[in-house]
Amino acid sequence: MFIIVFESTTPASKAAVGGQYYTQMQALLRSQPGFISETPFASPIHPDQAVLIAKWETEAGVHVWRTQHEHLRIQYKARRSVFAGYRLRVGPELASLLGGTGR
Repeated sequence: MFIIVFESTTPASKAAVGGQYYTQMQALLRSQPGFISETPFASPIHPDQAVLIAKWETEAGVHVWRTQHEHLRIQYKARRSVFAGYRLRVGPELASLLGGTGR
């Protein structure tokens, strides 16, 4: 399993537009081969900060998602007009790296 962790900072003034992009991205994401699930988290202390964890069956599925045309279009718009900051991390499930089963 591969995990994508997306951390973002979205100013309150851009939250509505960010929500629209997120809705568009969700529809695309759920239709991607190899996609398992996503879980968004919002910070109760810093409401402009959020983390989203997406799970994928394989690294190849992540690569297809990363190069999907509509995903790239929405990503470009959001980076330019919504996020004050973001960070993306991609990798295999931590438990598998430590020799566990991840269950």
